[in-house]
Amino acid sequence: MDGTFDLLRAFRSEVAEIGAELLVVVIPSQLQVERTARFLETRGFDDFVSGRAGETCIGSRPDLPAARAAAEAIRRQSAAGVARFGRRVAGPAPCVIDELAGMDVPALVLVGEKDEAYLRAAEVMAAKLPRAHHVVIPGAGHIVNIEEAEAFDRALLGFLDSLESRDSAESSDSDDSDDSAESAPSSS
Repeated sequence: MDGTFDLLRAFRSEVAEIGAELLVVVIPSQLQVERTARFLETRGFDDFVSGRAGETCIGSRPDLPAARAAAEAIRRQSAAGVARFGRRVAGPAPCVIDELAGMDVPALVLVGEKDEAYLRAAEVMAAKLPRAHHVVIPGAGHIVNIEEAEAFDRALLGFLDSLESRDSAESSDSDDSDDSAESAPSSS
């Protein structure tokens, strides 16, 4: 039996309860998880990393030392274990995009300019996160930290510095208000 039909059968009751719109949202990611899991189980990580999926795992420049190290680390994983994780954990995870607006913390949304599959998703995430800083790294694909390591480091360190500066300013403001309260004349 084809995995698509098995998956549709498994979701039949949930889809009937919530409505057909769920089918559009849930099934594509579930199908992709199932396709990836089957690929790993039948062909393994060597084919996965050296095939079309390699770009999303190690980047578009497999000759870089960091990409080679990532590929070796991926190849050492258990294909059956990763397939099982995908089916039981990653695939069924609920969509949280609508909850991003409630995350009132500084956030860095980084994406490579050549990562066409995720450019729009990064824009949406940055728009929904109230305190997001959105950075598109020129020349990078999906694995920004490997493909354009220096630009990635600059963006990340700049973001972290901005947090430290903000924390220092808030701390200084707090200290100033404490000092002024202590030195204010009493009204006794």
